Amino acid sequence: MLKLQKIFFVNEFVSLIETEKLSPEQIYNADETGLFWWYVSGTTLATVGEKDSKERITILECGNAAGNHITKLFFIGKSAKPRVFKNVKVFPVIYRSKLTRR
Repeated sequence: MLKLQKIFFVNEFVSLIETEKLSPEQIYNADETGLFWWYVSGTTLATVGEKDSKERITILECGNAAGNHITKLFFIGKSAKPRVFKNVKVFPVIYRSKLTRR
């Protein structure tokens, strides 16, 4: 069943590209992933009896099919103004907090 759905999706996608006359520069793909940045393995002697940290950030990456336009990484974190960014003037990613409403 899943294989038939994949075949249907591919055929539908190809026909959409052909009817709309889209080029690879016009087709974008975005993907979201979570990064547990404070995770320490629970199997070390230093962490015996401690709970695993759930500190994580969400990262969104996006680029076109031609590969000539890749957007900045979009980070979503917990803090509105992380202290680690205090003196950073030029930031290579876009950062927002879960609490930011923009």
